Amino acid sequence: MRYLWFPGQGHAYLTADEAQDLLGAGVAIGPIFESTADRAAQGWDAGVADANTAAGQLNTVGAPGDQVVYFAVDFDASEGQQGAINDYFRGAASVLGAGRVAAYGGYWPISRLFDAGLIAYGWQTAAWSGGNVDNRISLFQRIGTSNVAGIDCDINELYKPAGLWGGEDDVAWNDQLPNPAYKQDQPGTGLPTYSAADWLTHTNVKVDALTAKVDELSNKLDKLLDGLNKG
Repeated sequence: MRYLWFPGQGHAYLTADEAQDLLGAGVAIGPIFESTADRAAQGWDAGVADANTAAGQLNTVGAPGDQVVYFAVDFDASEGQQGAINDYFRGAASVLGAGRVAAYGGYWPISRLFDAGLIAYGWQTAAWSGGNVDNRISLFQRIGTSNVAGIDCDINELYKPAGLWGGEDDVAWNDQLPNPAYKQDQPGTGLPTYSAADWLTHTNVKVDALTAKVDELSNKLDKLLDGLNKG
């Protein structure tokens, strides 16, 4: 899951070169757009502006013309703010089309967006969710991080197709994990749940696979550089 650029952005964002590196290594990409944490509360005009910026960046990095974007509701949104948030996503859909608009956020704004039919995919964070999980989401972001190649990365569970760039055929789905028995009941969610030990095992397997791929690419690069030096 990688941020798209916007004016004045301070954190790292997806580039065309990185996109090709990831796709070449078999890593699917989920584009995210977030300017400020509460941007979605600014309504229709903000949604239109952000979707236009996102569309331009998708083109810049070489994404498919129908690529889905996850627009962030990165704060504890109240029910009273939902009307403006809904308008933000309507504005985004007026630019990209409803099938390309997805949302990241806590349980309540994500659920309300689904109820209103305004998002094609949902990525719920454990933050601001009160232990609830919406059974319509594609991705769930857990609390805590895992260190991958020296970088602390969020841990996300994939439950169903999420509109990722590069496809999802090689993604390890949670329903393939052994011994489903998570520490807290989630009645009525329809989501598979797993113990902390199972999830750690799953994460380690994925990290090992990524590390092996990095080593493979590094070896190829060394051989290429050696050949160039000899030439």
